Amino acid sequence: MSRIDRRFAKSEASLREALIDSLQSKRVEEITVEDICSSANLNRSTFYLHYNSVASLFRSLQDYWCFRLRSSLSRSEYGKTEDFLDNLLDLIQVDRRLSLAILRNMDIQLIEKFEEVLSEAAEAVGKPSKSSAASAAFLTGGVILTGIAYWAQQKFKIRKSTMLSLIKPYLEQQSGSC
Repeated sequence: MSRIDRRFAKSEASLREALIDSLQSKRVEEITVEDICSSANLNRSTFYLHYNSVASLFRSLQDYWCFRLRSSLSRSEYGKTEDFLDNLLDLIQVDRRLSLAILRNMDIQLIEKFEEVLSEAAEAVGKPSKSSAASAAFLTGGVILTGIAYWAQQKFKIRKSTMLSLIKPYLEQQSGSC
C-alpha cells in the first residue's frame, strides 16, 4: 500500500470515527461537516475528498454495518433462526458504539437494507418471505431493529437469551419460518 493510500484510508477511518462519536449525542441531521472535521482533526477539503455531505458519510456507515450483518449471517448455519439471531446480537454487543449510532438514526433506507439481509437469509434456505413489503418493513423496523436498539441503549441489561426469545417469533414470521 502506498503512502497516499495509507493516508487516504487513515482519513477515511478518522471521518467515520468522528461521525460515530458525534452520533453518540446528536442525531445525524444535527451534525455538520465542521463538527466532523473538528473531531477528526481534518480540514473540510479532506472531508469533501471522501464524501459530499454528512448524509453520504452516514450512508457509508450504514452500508458498513449492513456488510457486517451479512458477514454475521454467512457465519450462521442457514435455516437456523437462533444461530442467525445469536450472531446478530453478538455483533451488536461487540460494536455497541457503531450499532447505536446506526440504530438511533434508523430511517427507511436502513429498514430496507435490513429487510434485504433478512430476505437473503430466507432465500438461502429456499423460503421466500411470506410478508408483503409493507408489513415486512413494519416488522423489521418496528420490532426487530427497535428492540435491538433498546437492548444496546440499556447496555445489554436484558439477557441475550431473553432477547433471542423475544425477537425469534418476529424474524420467523418475517422470513417465512426459517
